[in-house]
Amino acid sequence: MLLRLRRRLASSVALLLAFAMLSCLLNTVALLQLFSGEAGLQSTLQTLGAGRNVDISLSGLRGDFRPDRSQPPVSRAAAYAAFVASSDNLVRSTLGQHLRQSARYIESEDLQPGALPGGGPAANVIKVVGDQEMLAHVQVIQGALMTPQAQFAGQQVNATVTSQAAQALGLRVGSTECFRTLEGNDFPCLRIGAVWTQRPADPYWQVRAIPTSALIVDERSFFALLAMLPPTFAASAHVVYAPSLATFHEKDLGEIRADFRRLRTGATTLGSVQVATDLDSALGSFQDARLTSRFPIQLVLTQVVLLAALQVAFVASRVLGRQSELLGVWRSRGWSWRRLSCLLATESVILALPAAILGLAAALVISLVLTRLSYEVDLRGLLPDAAIRGLAWSAVAVATSMLIMAPFAVQASRRRLVEVRQRASRPSLRGWWQWRFADVGFALLAVPLLLATRILGGAQLRSQGGVGGDPLSLVLPGLALLGVALVLLRLLPLIALAGSAGRLGVTRLMASIELGRRPFQHGAVALLLMLTVALGTFAGIYATSAVAGAKDGAAYNVGSDLRAHFQHGPVALPGAVGGLSGVQGASLVYRGSAEAQTSSFRPTVLGVEPDSFRGVVWTRPDLAQRPLPELIQELADHEGGGFTLPGRPDHLGIWAYSSADVRAHLTIDVADSSGRLGTAALGSLAFNGWRYLEGPLTHGAGPARYPLRVRDLAVQADPGGTGSGGFVGLSQLDSGGADRVTRRVVEPFSGWAHDSPGWWQTPAPPYGGPQLVAPAEFHHAGNPAVRFRVEPGLELMLIRPPPSIFPVPALLPQATLDRNGLQVGQQFDLTVSSVQVRFVVIDALSHFPTLYPEAEDFLVAAQAPLLAWIARYGADRVWPTEAWLRVSSTSEGLDAQVLRGRAGVDSVVSRQEAEAAAVTNPAMRELQADLAVAAAVALGLTILASAIHFLLLMRQRLREYAILRANGLGRRAIGRSFALEQGLVLAFGFLLGSGLGGGLAWAVIPALQLSSSLTSTVPGITVRVDPLLTGLALGGVVCLGLFASWLTARGGTPDRLMGELRTLEG
Repeated sequence: MLLRLRRRLASSVALLLAFAMLSCLLNTVALLQLFSGEAGLQSTLQTLGAGRNVDISLSGLRGDFRPDRSQPPVSRAAAYAAFVASSDNLVRSTLGQHLRQSARYIESEDLQPGALPGGGPAANVIKVVGDQEMLAHVQVIQGALMTPQAQFAGQQVNATVTSQAAQALGLRVGSTECFRTLEGNDFPCLRIGAVWTQRPADPYWQVRAIPTSALIVDERSFFALLAMLPPTFAASAHVVYAPSLATFHEKDLGEIRADFRRLRTGATTLGSVQVATDLDSALGSFQDARLTSRFPIQLVLTQVVLLAALQVAFVASRVLGRQSELLGVWRSRGWSWRRLSCLLATESVILALPAAILGLAAALVISLVLTRLSYEVDLRGLLPDAAIRGLAWSAVAVATSMLIMAPFAVQASRRRLVEVRQRASRPSLRGWWQWRFADVGFALLAVPLLLATRILGGAQLRSQGGVGGDPLSLVLPGLALLGVALVLLRLLPLIALAGSAGRLGVTRLMASIELGRRPFQHGAVALLLMLTVALGTFAGIYATSAVAGAKDGAAYNVGSDLRAHFQHGPVALPGAVGGLSGVQGASLVYRGSAEAQTSSFRPTVLGVEPDSFRGVVWTRPDLAQRPLPELIQELADHEGGGFTLPGRPDHLGIWAYSSADVRAHLTIDVADSSGRLGTAALGSLAFNGWRYLEGPLTHGAGPARYPLRVRDLAVQADPGGTGSGGFVGLSQLDSGGADRVTRRVVEPFSGWAHDSPGWWQTPAPPYGGPQLVAPAEFHHAGNPAVRFRVEPGLELMLIRPPPSIFPVPALLPQATLDRNGLQVGQQFDLTVSSVQVRFVVIDALSHFPTLYPEAEDFLVAAQAPLLAWIARYGADRVWPTEAWLRVSSTSEGLDAQVLRGRAGVDSVVSRQEAEAAAVTNPAMRELQADLAVAAAVALGLTILASAIHFLLLMRQRLREYAILRANGLGRRAIGRSFALEQGLVLAFGFLLGSGLGGGLAWAVIPALQLSSSLTSTVPGITVRVDPLLTGLALGGVVCLGLFASWLTARGGTPDRLMGELRTLEG
C-alpha cells in the first residue's frame, strides 16, 4: 500500500496537501476563536483601568453605629473592622478565586475651608481619608512623611495631600488648615506635613485612582479625629478588591456573572452597603458582543469551509479518476468493488492522519502569530486548551476528508474497464447540472436565499435571541452563490469564440478547437475559480466595509473631529479654541431637552449655528435625502428676526458710554442673508465718559450676501476680567462706508417714552426686566440714551434687537415626524428651559450625528433665534455648552489633551480615539484575522486544484500532442496553445467571479453588523471597495494561476511527450 502511494507520489502529495489545508482551515478558525476570545477579554478588562476594581462601601458610619438593631452601639473603629471582615467573607464565598483585596480606607463627609479671604463660601470640597497603605506608594515632593505613631500629636493631626489638591486649594507644607462640614459644623484642624504624587511605574496605581481632592492620614489618626466630633458626624468605609485577570476566561463568564449577582445580593444583608464596579457590566457587554458578532463571522467562514470541501472533492475526483483504468483492470482480474473501496479508504486514512497533524501545527502557529499581532497578551496558559480543541478539530478534518473521499472511491471502484474507456472516448458535451434546466431553477432560488440571509443577519434580531446561528442559515449565501455560478457555466462555450476572435494562428486555432469541442472538461475548475474569486472579492470588500462602517459609527457618535463639553456657560469661541494648534473650524452647539404640553413628545434639542456648523460636522451622503450641509443651510435661509441694516455697509459705529471700572470690549455680530456670520470689533470700553467706537465689518472668505442683520451687541470681558463692574451706555448706531460722512444713524437707542424700542439685554439685571431703559437724566448730545449695568465678574453680556415674531426653523427625522403626526411646513410649540418656543418643520432627515432616531425623538434648530427666544422670555442663563472642532489629523491627539487639561471642560471626545477603539475591538480583530486566513487557504486550495486539473489534462492529451508533434508541429506551439487555453479558463473564472463577489457583497454586507448597539449599527455599514486591496488580491489570484499553468505545462512536456512519441513509433 505504501509502495503504491510512493509510485503515485504526485497524486499522493496533492491529496495530502488538500487534506492538510482543510485541517489547517478548520483548526485555525477554532483556535483563533479561542485565542481572540481570551485575548479580547483580557484587553477589555485592562482598558477598564480603575473601573475594574470592586469597591464595597458602607455609608452612615456614625458614633452611635449599630451593626444590628438588637445590639448596643459600637465604636466606629470596631464597626469598621467588622465591616472589612464581613466584606472579605462575602467576596471569599462568591468571587474568592477572582478578586483579591487591594486597598481599604475610611473617609469623611465632604468638607470645605471655613472661609475664603473674601468671606464667601469655598467653591471646592475636600475629604479626609484614612488609608493605611497608600502612603507606602507615593513620591514626596515637599515636606516629609511621618511614621503612623508620629502622625497624631496632641490635638493636631499631621496630614498629607496630593499635588493636585494642594494646587487646587492653595495648601502648602507647614500650614494648618481648618475645615467645616457642608452643614457648617467645625472639623478639627490639620497640619499639612507633605505634598506628594504617585510613585512612577508603581503597579499599585493601576488599580487605585489617585485622590485629587483629599487629605490623607493613617487609620489611627483618622479615628482620633472622629473621636473629637459629635456622634452625628458620618464616615464611609471602603474595601477595594482588584481582579486577578489571569483567572478570567471566556468559557467561565456565565458563572462569573452569576457570582457577581450573588455578591450584590449578599451585600444587601450587610446594611447600607453598596457595590460599585464596572467589571460585571463590562463582562456582560463583552459576552453579549461576542454572541452578536458570532453570526457574521461564522457566516463568512462557513462559505469558505464549503468551498474548501468542494476543492478537496475536486482534487479527490481528479486523483481517483486518474486511477479508474487501473482499478478497472483490477476489477477484470477478480477484485470486488468493496475490496477496492476499502483499499482506497485505507490509503486516504494514511494520507489524512499526517495531513491533519500538519494542518494542526500550521494552524497553531498562524493563530498564535495573528493573535499576538493584535493583542499584547500572554497566551501560554491557553496551550493545553488549544491542544485539546485542535485534536478535536483535527479528528473532524479527518472525518470530513473521509466523507468527501467515500463517494468518489465507491464510484471509481464500481466502474469496469469497458465503461471507463467508453466514457473517455465519448466526453459529455454539457454538464450534468444542466439537465432539464436544473441550474436555472437553482439560480432562481438565489434571490430568496439572499433575502433570508439579510433578515437572519440583522444584529437587532440576533441580540434579542432570534435566529441566525443554525447551520441552515449559515449555508444560505453559499447555496445562492453556487446556484448563480452554475448558471454562469452556460457561458463557458463562449470562451472558444473569444479564442478564435481576430486573425487565427496555429496556437489560437488549437486552443479554440479544444475549448469548442469539449467546453465542459473545464467546468469543475471554472466553477471553483468563480467561487474562489467571488469569496475572495467578498472577503476583501467585507473587510474594507466593516472597518469603514466601524469608523463611520464612531465618527457619527462624536460628530466632529473633537467635541468638548463645558461645565457651565457662557463659552466664548476664541477662549474655547485658543491655544489649540490644529483648529481649522469651530462651532458652539446648544444641547437640551424639550417637551410638549399636551402629548408625550419629549425631543432632544440641538441648537446649531449653520454658518460655522456646516464646516465642522461629520457627514455621510445617506444621512438624508439631500446632503447634510444643504439641510443645515436651510436653517439659516429660514431664520427670521434680527435688526436689518439698510444698504451695503462695510463699517459700523456707535457712541458708547463707560465708567472707568468696566474692563471689556464691544463687538457687533451680524449675519448676511445666507446665514454667514460677520463681526465688527468696535474696541475697548476701558475709558470714562462718552466715546465714538467704530470698526470694519469682516465676513471671512468671500463676499457677503445683503441685506445684513444685526444679531447682537456683545460686551465681552477682557482677559483681566470686568473689575468691580460699572455702567455702559449706547446711543446712535450708524452704518455705511469707511468715510463717516456717508454713514447714517440706523438705531438712535432713544425711543418713545425714553425706552429703546424692543432692544433688551441678557442676562437680565437682578432688578427689573431685560428691556433696555433710557433714564431721563442720561443723555448724549442732548438725545436720550440707554444705559445698563455690567455686574462684577460677568464674562459676557448680549444686547439683542427686538424679539422675532417668526418661529424657530427646525429639522426633524422622518421617524419623529411619523411618531408624532407632524409634517414639513407645520408649526408646533415645545417648552424648552421652562419657556414655550414655537418651531416650524422646514425639512426631514434620516439621521444626524450624535442623535439616534431609533431610540429618541430629536430636532435640530437654528441656534440664534432659539436662544434669543429662550433668553427673552425667561431662561437667560441658557448657553451653548459644546464646542465642535475640526482639527488637522496630525494635531488632534495633542489638542484633545490640551482641552482635557483646561478648567471648566467636563469631557472631550476625539474622533481619532473613537475610530481606533472601534476598529480594534475583539470582534473586528477576529473578523479580519479569519478573513485573511480563510482567503489564503481557499486561494491555496484553488491553485492546487487548478494545477492538478491542468496537469492531468495535459497527461490525457499526451497521445494527441505526440501525433501533432510527429506531423511537424513544434513543441513551443503546443505549449503556447495549452497555456492560452489555461489563460482563457482563468480569465473566465476571474471576471465572472469578481462580478459574483461584488453582487454578493452588495446583497449581504449591509446586514452583517458585528454589534447590536446603536453606536455600531448607526449609520450602518455601506459597501466600500478598496481598489488597492482588491486589486492586489485579484492580481495575486491571476499571478498564482498563471504560475500554476506554467508548472503544469512544464510537468507535461517535453519528456513525457517524447516518451509518447517513442511509444507510437514502436
